[in-house]
Amino acid sequence: TLEARWQEMQASSDQDIEHLARMYSAMKPDQAALIFNQMDAGFAAGFLRLMASDQAGLILANMEAQKAYLVSVKLATMNDDVRDMALAAN
Repeated sequence: TLEARWQEMQASSDQDIEHLARMYSAMKPDQAALIFNQMDAGFAAGFLRLMASDQAGLILANMEAQKAYLVSVKLATMNDDVRDMALAAN
C-alpha cells in the first residue's frame, strides 16, 4: 500500500540521517564544524540533537560564532510548537 511504502521510505530516511550524525560525531570537531558552518541552522541543529551532548558541544564550539548562535537558538526552540499546544490544551 501507499502508506506502507511511505513508512518504509521514512524509516530509510531516518536511518540515513542517523548514519550521517554518527559520521559527523566520529570526525574531529574542528573538521565537522567546517561542514556545519555551511549548513542551514535548522538542519545543523537536527544533527547536533542526535549526537551526544559532549560531541555536539565540541562541534558547536568550533563553529563560527554567529552560526553557532543561530544553531543554538534553533536547538533551544525546537519543541516550542509542542510546548505551545500543550499549554493551550490546559
